[in-house]
Amino acid sequence: MSGLFLFVYDKTKMLHETVGGPPHVTVAYTGKHVSWTGLVTCANGLWLRFMRSPGPVQLVLGRAERSSFQRADGTWRHDVLLMVQNTAEIDAYRETLKGMFPGVHDKFAMLPPHVTAATCDTAEAAAAALARFEKCLPLTVDVTGVYLDS
Repeated sequence: MSGLFLFVYDKTKMLHETVGGPPHVTVAYTGKHVSWTGLVTCANGLWLRFMRSPGPVQLVLGRAERSSFQRADGTWRHDVLLMVQNTAEIDAYRETLKGMFPGVHDKFAMLPPHVTAATCDTAEAAAAALARFEKCLPLTVDVTGVYLDS
């Protein structure tokens, strides 16, 4: 889905690629409501906020949750989400997005900031993954890049 994302790096190597791609925090799913030029402008703003500091910006993942939803084909997917504790910078940028796109920002999907740590086909597999990740929390990750998808 179209949007703005922050790539994160986990020095402990607990996080791995999922069906959604490499470990990342979704800043906003924008759908088709923002042009490519608008997304590039937003990505530049994210880069300035998160990538210009002398060292990497760090996010703390502090709580694990399970999120389940039914796919279009009727099957279920169960995700393990690691919730970002220090969301002030992401929240501030989301407010910036509202100002940049006043007519469409209410159509953006902006879930609480998190990293999807596992995607599972069964509730049992998700429960096992949740237990595994809970043991390593809190987990500090470095923001290593900005990604946009149209």
